[in-house]
Amino acid sequence: MLDLNGIAATWILFMMYCFSGWCCESVSCSVRERKLINRGFLNGPYLPIYGFGSLAAVMLLSDVQDLVLLFLLGGLLTCAIEYATSYVMERIYHARWWDYADRPLNLYGRIWLGGFFEFGTGIVCVVRIAQPAFTYLIGCIPGIMLVPSALVLLIIFCCDFIVTNLGLKGFRTKLDDILVDLKDRMGSLRESVPSRADLAQMVGWERVRDWSLTEHISGAVEKIGEQLPTMQRPSMPQIPSIEELGEKFSHALNRQERRVVRAFPHLEPLDYRSYVDSLYEQLRKLNNK
Repeated sequence: MLDLNGIAATWILFMMYCFSGWCCESVSCSVRERKLINRGFLNGPYLPIYGFGSLAAVMLLSDVQDLVLLFLLGGLLTCAIEYATSYVMERIYHARWWDYADRPLNLYGRIWLGGFFEFGTGIVCVVRIAQPAFTYLIGCIPGIMLVPSALVLLIIFCCDFIVTNLGLKGFRTKLDDILVDLKDRMGSLRESVPSRADLAQMVGWERVRDWSLTEHISGAVEKIGEQLPTMQRPSMPQIPSIEELGEKFSHALNRQERRVVRAFPHLEPLDYRSYVDSLYEQLRKLNNK
């Protein structure tokens, strides 16, 4: 016979962990970014990845008595979930939602050693502290209210999921478009680079390159011109800056997409960084010839 109360209690427990994860992530990201961030893919104050991770740890690791082993297994479990989530979201939206590529001992930028320690510690807290406390709180809900309460939470969650995904229906296309636009504009800059003889007379080209490409494309053209007071300035097209490119992208976003971009400050098109890095390398080789 189907245990509706048991299913309801499990769903409420899932939502409690989702809410707790949202609180932790929002506080952590707000502190790092030095501004208030409403962290989360969905509209509501909950992060499903934390709910799944916590429930998986409770179901699989509750019988582990050794704290060190619980820490290690918890870190492995949650890192596997984070890696899988990152991979799936990249394939769906053609975007990196978080990137640890600049962190030590990372795996394809999706997980890193520091995250392993953070999640391992978190799972110890979940299994030994949060789970008993949450179980007690759910037990305080009158039996007659358990299923209705879970049903209300389920309806809210499902509606939020549908609204969010409908709002992001064109997000993947917009991210692809901005990468194409970036390639076209940076390609124009690459084609307008002066001759080898002109480059040899420029002072501090590396400084100009490092300063400009990811922030001010038009600024790079101006800087190059400033370095050529005694020679004829190369003919270069007027190339909009990255700020103008970003403004165009921002105007194309709807409210849901804009909320998601704010919630994930480091979100970027999937091939954005690799393309810019490739352009850096091409200009460096050109400058060394």
